[in-house]
Amino acid sequence: MTPRGARAAVLALALAAWPAAADTPVRVRAAITPPTAGLGERVVYRGTVVLQGGAGPSVIRWSRPDSSGVLQWGEFVPRYARGNAPRRAGAAARRPAEAAAAYDTAYVEVPLQVFDTGVVTVPGLVFEVQEGSRWIRHRLPLVQMPIVPVLAAADSNARLKPVRGPLEAPWWEKVPWAIVLGALGALALAWWTWRRLRRRRPAAVPAPGPARARENPMAEALRELAALRRLQLIEAGRYADHAFALTRILRRFLERTRSTPRPGHTTPELIAGLHTAGLEDAEVRRIAGLLGYWDRLKFARAGSAPAEARDAEDAVEAFVRGGAAGTRGEAA
Repeated sequence: MTPRGARAAVLALALAAWPAAADTPVRVRAAITPPTAGLGERVVYRGTVVLQGGAGPSVIRWSRPDSSGVLQWGEFVPRYARGNAPRRAGAAARRPAEAAAAYDTAYVEVPLQVFDTGVVTVPGLVFEVQEGSRWIRHRLPLVQMPIVPVLAAADSNARLKPVRGPLEAPWWEKVPWAIVLGALGALALAWWTWRRLRRRRPAAVPAPGPARARENPMAEALRELAALRRLQLIEAGRYADHAFALTRILRRFLERTRSTPRPGHTTPELIAGLHTAGLEDAEVRRIAGLLGYWDRLKFARAGSAPAEARDAEDAVEAFVRGGAAGTRGEAA
C-alpha cells in the first residue's frame, strides 16, 4: 500500500468512528501521526472522546494499554477539557469546585512503536464513562497503519554505493603550524636583535678625501667673465643682471687675493677694507666707482648703455689681470 492510500484508509476509519445515531451520548475518534512509519519508528497515537449533551454529569477513566511483542506503548498522557460549566456566584463562587465535575472532551496521547511490517491494525484504547452509579465501557476505533521495513546492514538485496577511500585532508591541516610559527618567531627575534645592535654601533665617519686643488684666482675670474659674455646679457638689455654677475666676479676675486674683504660686506665696508689691503688709491677709486655704478643698476634701477656695460667688463678684466700679477705671491 502506498503512503497516499494509507492516509486515505486512516481518514476513512476516523470518519467512520463517529456514530450516526443522534442519541449516542459518546463520540470517539482515533488517529496515528504520522500515518506511515518504518519498523520500530516512534509514532504518536491520539484519541478523542466527546460527551454529547444529555449524558448528565459524567467522568471518564482510561485503561492503560498493554505492550505486546508487536505494539510497544509509551507513557500514557490523558487530558480533559471542561465544557459549559455552570456559573457560580456569591458564596458558591468562593467554595472549591466539586471533584466529580463534568467534562465535555477527553484527549489522550501515547507514544507507540510497531515491530511488524505490513498493514498493522492498532486496537482502540479502552475507557469508561460514568453515568449515574454505573460505569459504561467504551473503546476507541481501530486504526490501520502501514509499516515499511527498514534496510538492515546485512541485507544482501540492498543497493549500496561503492566503497570509497578516505578524503584527503585540506592543505591547512597538513601544514605543521607549530614549526612554521616557531621559525617565524625565531626570525623576528633575530631581526629585532640585529636592529638593536645596529643602532648601538657608532656610525662610521668617512675618511677625508684628498683636498681639491684650488683654481688660480685670475684663471677663475677670467673663465667666469668669458661665460658672462657668452650669455649676451648686454645685447638683451639685462643690465641689472649683468651688474650682479660682475659684482660677484670682482668680489670673489678680491676675497681670494686680499684678506681684508669678507663675504657679506657692504660696498662701504669693502672699500674701507681695500684701503688697508695695500691697494693704491687710484685702484680703490676705480673699484669704488664700479661698485657704485653697479649698485645704482641693481637697487636704484638706473639706466645704462651697452658701451658703459662693456667698459665695466673691460675694467674688471684689466683689474684682474693687473691685480693678480702683483699679488700672486700672497694668493699662493
